[in-house]
Amino acid sequence: MHARAPIQKQSHVPLLDLYLNERRRRFKAEVNRMTGGGMEALLADEPERSDLGFLLGYLHAFHWLQRNVPARYRPPLLAPFKGGSRAFLMELLQESPDAETFLQR
Repeated sequence: MHARAPIQKQSHVPLLDLYLNERRRRFKAEVNRMTGGGMEALLADEPERSDLGFLLGYLHAFHWLQRNVPARYRPPLLAPFKGGSRAFLMELLQESPDAETFLQR
């Protein structure tokens, strides 16, 4: 029988950190995809697509978070994004209980 090598604490990364980093990467990719022209492409036949693209891109981000990140992990997931020009949107994404509230705020 082979002896297991001890796990060194210095190289151990908590599972939660790995999870949050992966979800952040995926969230950012979705936001960039949708606000970078993806939503406008989906609205190709809509005359107001350029006005609607940004808002609907973040509505998509809201639904993505609801579907892919448990509520207790949303605050730490969004925390690194709260320092920039879109900080108010991160607050809305975190605090809105549903899509209607997100749109009304």
